[in-house]
Amino acid sequence: MSARSALSGVSRAPPARADALQPAQAEAEVVELGDAGDVAADAAVISTAAGVRCDIVKRIRRPPAIIGLAVAMAALAGVPAAHAGVGVTFVAPERFADIGFMPADRREVLERLDAHLRQWGTRHLRDGEMLALDLLDVDLAGEVHPGPRDHLRVLLGGTDGPRIHLRYELRVGTRVVGQGDERLTDPFYLERRTSVRTDEALFYERRMLDDWLASRIVPTLAAAR
Repeated sequence: MSARSALSGVSRAPPARADALQPAQAEAEVVELGDAGDVAADAAVISTAAGVRCDIVKRIRRPPAIIGLAVAMAALAGVPAAHAGVGVTFVAPERFADIGFMPADRREVLERLDAHLRQWGTRHLRDGEMLALDLLDVDLAGEVHPGPRDHLRVLLGGTDGPRIHLRYELRVGTRVVGQGDERLTDPFYLERRTSVRTDEALFYERRMLDDWLASRIVPTLAAAR
């Protein structure tokens, strides 16, 4: 996705793509997942000279050093999460289009997506029902605007909506009742009315996943029970 800078007094040259900002891949080794890193979350709304609504949802402080992305996410990459109901595999997350800039931030995104899907399974799946999800690509809503010290994620709407490419298999007992490969997107994510706070982490991505689960998985389960 691409979007012009929406910050007053900032050059309007198109920002570098978030996937082009990924640090070089380092030799992978398994590390323990600890603190999410030096990340500060801010929420603000500003207006551009053109009157476009623009949400800045996260400000990321640059840490003293950048560790290799493969090292930061080795514990999550390619390994299904062991939890009842839903199994999640992140396939080659170092190649995901946009899950943040810094390794600690990218790792936090994967952990939050995994936790959200696991919680959905706890609420909706019965004993013997299993949903296996392979996340093949994730492109978060908005664009990353790099700065000398901070990196801002700016939301403009339209072409910078969240996108997730996934593959799934739904089982009830030993029966496969649903499977497929789908690409989720929500280009109108800023225009949809909501009664909850939208500055929560990954709000638009989680809502998009919930919409897909409600429209695709829940009816399939109802028909198979």
